[in-house]
Amino acid sequence: MYKPLYPTLRHWNKDWLQPEVSAAIESGKLSSIACAKSPGVFIIKLFTEDFCAKLLQEVEAFQATGLPRVRPNAQNWHGVILNELGFQPLFAAVIDRLISPLAQETFPERFKSGLCAADHHAFVVEYAAGKDQSLDLHFDDSDITVNICLGKSFQGGGLSFFGQAGKADEDIHEVDVEFAGAAHGLMHLGSHKHLVKKLEGGSRVNLLLWCLDKDNPLLAAEIPFYDDLTEHLADRSNINDSWKSWDEVGVPCTFT
Repeated sequence: MYKPLYPTLRHWNKDWLQPEVSAAIESGKLSSIACAKSPGVFIIKLFTEDFCAKLLQEVEAFQATGLPRVRPNAQNWHGVILNELGFQPLFAAVIDRLISPLAQETFPERFKSGLCAADHHAFVVEYAAGKDQSLDLHFDDSDITVNICLGKSFQGGGLSFFGQAGKADEDIHEVDVEFAGAAHGLMHLGSHKHLVKKLEGGSRVNLLLWCLDKDNPLLAAEIPFYDDLTEHLADRSNINDSWKSWDEVGVPCTFT
């Protein structure tokens, strides 16, 4: 049986946010907290280092129990699905109050009304010697991806971004992004192709939020060169079902 270290961490609390993020929410000007590294890739710092440290401790405490867990996604082997640990309320609120309006301001041509009726898949991944150390070129099963470093000491392991999947420039290198440390992160479209460069030393743990906009799907027509995904992406309910199968596997937990 797993008893959470920080039960209150699972619910929305503005104290978990950077002061400038709270101020941006109050003012309704979320774009002020996103710095464009290149077109479509934004550097963000949403959560406090204290929140990141507590979330990392929570994950490590769960891993120490030896309880069974499902791999976080089809490419990463090492990590934890956070909704299995009761974090659904927190990240649903984060998307509704923060990511949705931020997506509307940073990608206005795509999300005219924000992430409408958004679903999500929240998980952490770990890169270290003997574990995942890099990730090949890919795009995410999401409309918007938020990627935030939770911490640990590391060298290398940054991301390289290319073009949008299915576009003429999809394999053209655009920009490299390095994580400066805990709480530093980025946001991009799920269709923005990227890879994780090899970790040169230490270990890095990141929080990933894959956000799904049910009213504005990435239609299969947008990625015609990926025949194996055409049927899957044509019906976004398949993605919802796959997320639920990951998130509802369940872990014996006591929430107090």
